[in-house]
Amino acid sequence: MLVYNAEALQANVERDSQLSQSLKTFNESFASLLYVMDMSALTTDSPQVPTDMSFWLARRRAAVGAASKATEAIPPPPPPDIDADKTTYTDNADYETTFMTAANVTSTSTATTTAKPPTKAMKKAKPKLSK
Repeated sequence: MLVYNAEALQANVERDSQLSQSLKTFNESFASLLYVMDMSALTTDSPQVPTDMSFWLARRRAAVGAASKATEAIPPPPPPDIDADKTTYTDNADYETTFMTAANVTSTSTATTTAKPPTKAMKKAKPKLSK
């Protein structure tokens, strides 16, 4: 019994040392990534203030945006088509409903008697979407 526990302890210590080595490798790689990012930030020349060209572009974009809003009237979106998501259409949906009850355990389906025979499902074509 003591031998089995000593072997289990040895296996756990080996797994812990492998995990420690993996974490050490990851930490070194991550530290290199952070160092490269820091050096890249120090060596890349990025202006912190806007230039004259950026002010000119901002004025131009504002003028174009105001002109396009004034000349274009956006039509309202069409109302949503409720039947667009349906693939089949039935006149009487009550006949297409399946009911399962806890009392009927031995049968896989329940049969109900109705005064009218079930109607055949009529398929409705999907509407074509225009671009």
